[in-house]
Amino acid sequence: MRREIDILRLVQRADIYLYKKICMGKTSPCRLAGFLPARRVIVVILRLWALLQVWFALLVGGVRVLRFLLAAPAHRVRAGRRMLREHAARGATSETVLSLASEGLHCIDPPFLNHPEGDTHGSGIVIYFTGTGETPRAPLPAYRRLIEACGGLCGLRHFVVEAPWSRGAYYGSSAFSSRIWEQVLPLVTRERGPFILIGLSRGAVAALDTGARIAEEHGKVAAVLAISPPLKVPARLPASIVEVAKLEPVVERLGRWLPVAPRLVQRTVETLVRRVHLLLTAVIHAELGMLADEDFGYAVRDVELRGATESSARAVREFRMLVEAKERELELLVSRVAATAARTPRFFASLVWGEKDTWAPAAACRERLALALLRENTPTDSVMLTMLPARGHGLFREHAEDITPLSTLLRATQQQAQARARAQQARTDADRSFQQKLLELPTGAPE
Repeated sequence: MRREIDILRLVQRADIYLYKKICMGKTSPCRLAGFLPARRVIVVILRLWALLQVWFALLVGGVRVLRFLLAAPAHRVRAGRRMLREHAARGATSETVLSLASEGLHCIDPPFLNHPEGDTHGSGIVIYFTGTGETPRAPLPAYRRLIEACGGLCGLRHFVVEAPWSRGAYYGSSAFSSRIWEQVLPLVTRERGPFILIGLSRGAVAALDTGARIAEEHGKVAAVLAISPPLKVPARLPASIVEVAKLEPVVERLGRWLPVAPRLVQRTVETLVRRVHLLLTAVIHAELGMLADEDFGYAVRDVELRGATESSARAVREFRMLVEAKERELELLVSRVAATAARTPRFFASLVWGEKDTWAPAAACRERLALALLRENTPTDSVMLTMLPARGHGLFREHAEDITPLSTLLRATQQQAQARARAQQARTDADRSFQQKLLELPTGAPE
């Protein structure tokens, strides 16, 4: 299906910039060579071919989505459809809760956390890393609930790190972690810390990797609360992950050809993709017990701001990364976390799973990290492992469940960050005092 007609081959052999101009009807194709047809003819041919590509992608994608919905439990699909209807009746969320700090990094407005701007207690930076398929605003209501239950964190500055938009960031776990680090680096370089990092699912893995780099490469204190980190590939991935990942070729085809299609087709396809994207989001939320009207409203807001096609492309890439996760990469990450905690007191990590987690094998993840801690002889007070009974993958985003176990762990993480920051400051002051005493010693050599 990737084979193209001869006229498209001729155009692709030419300058790619000129090709894009031709697709949008902004320049004459006769600049390529004298054998090409007139401007209007080539534009019509390209747009007709784009139209065929778009409708073919919709056909294939529709079949895959329908197969996924038919295989999913009926109560989840009904819950997803109910959420869509309720959102349509309620209307979109227009509240401004995030402000862009830099590319991929958003600052949470203090009033959203029920704290007046400028009134701070203590020092520290709190950074939340979004999980697989999460948009930057979707977890904020649950995040606010967690912060309020913890107490003492509302007065700090809070940031959200979202998943990268570029396709190149999803070529592998190393490319993804490098891109996340680039998004966080300006803040890490500018601020003293301590840094309190929170992440869910894939975001928990990113938080662990970022915290280790902050402690080792920048010499600053980083304390991590990793919620449901998938540190081991499950023997059998959930069907929802696999089926959503299979939609990547369809969405990529749409992203490639939709800008060339007629505008009426663009608007129609964007509406269809938006509805399917939100329906699948609601069904997955129902699977993870994360059904909440406010969360879903913020997720819809993110899709409206960026566009359904682009938002869907990023989401399916994230799910595809879960499918392609390799045991060796996860094993290296676990070893690095254990080694960093053993080498420096500037790093602390608290990892928590739910016993009924269907997305990450909680017992196997905990066992892998426990073995790494023994191998590296890591101090017992540097890494904490917790297993919550009768809880799933979403944990703090499960609005129907008690938030107290998570808030207790977050409070302990904050205390560890503050204690380690005070200890590091004491060491710095002692070193500075020692250097000052050396400078005050007489410098004259004896005769």
